[in-house]
Amino acid sequence: AGRCGPCRLGLPALARALDDIDRGVGSGELVDDLAATVRGRGACAHPDGTARLVVSLRRWFGDELALHQRQECGHGVLAAAG
Repeated sequence: AGRCGPCRLGLPALARALDDIDRGVGSGELVDDLAATVRGRGACAHPDGTARLVVSLRRWFGDELALHQRQECGHGVLAAAG
């Protein structure tokens, strides 16, 4: 709903950090830090669920994300915004 800090600030920052990884310029550590920051701080469970999803992505698909970031996955990356 965008009424508390995690939804107004934390989740958009987390989405940008994931987008940066998709473009090959992001940091997995930043994603982990942002996921930890929003967890348990929202007025509802939405930030917690999103953080769990992202942590699961990093846990189960971390190797694939690293390959993608190095452009070794066969799918390429989006051009970084300049």
